[in-house]
Amino acid sequence: MKECAKFYRIHYNQSLMKKWLLTSIMLLCSLSLLLPEESRQRRIGSLNLQNGSISYTLEYDTGNDEWSSYIMQKTEMYLPAVKKYLGIPLPRTEPFKIHGRDEVYYDRPDPGKYGTRVGGVNFWDYIGIEYGLTETGKPALLLHELGHFWYGSQYMPGLKKSIGLSKAS
Repeated sequence: MKECAKFYRIHYNQSLMKKWLLTSIMLLCSLSLLLPEESRQRRIGSLNLQNGSISYTLEYDTGNDEWSSYIMQKTEMYLPAVKKYLGIPLPRTEPFKIHGRDEVYYDRPDPGKYGTRVGGVNFWDYIGIEYGLTETGKPALLLHELGHFWYGSQYMPGLKKSIGLSKAS
């Protein structure tokens, strides 16, 4: 009986040690995701709208300075223009972020969508857009994602089709 108890204690302690080690590794990995990437740049923009000012952050990979200038120019042109055209103020007052990426995937828990490459997303506080789909002279995807601030997702499939955006491959 003593041998069984000793055997159990040894294996139980080894199991706890493995769990602790695995938890520590996972914690360290998750903390490293929170640290800023050295190859990423940030620019801060601010718009003065009739219902107040709103700021946004544009985050992009180093070397995409021309792209970032273009995105900021179009964002600062489009939001006031839509507000004026619709007669409806931008329905948000909190800052938001635009992230440039090589590829954008749907990363929210939604059966059938999670992990799908989408090209662009607007999750209200976060807009993700692919560089190749928003290059200089092609603002359609950016304007589509900014339009979600007014229309959510329900009206966007028709708009997406009408401006010629197809599913990212």
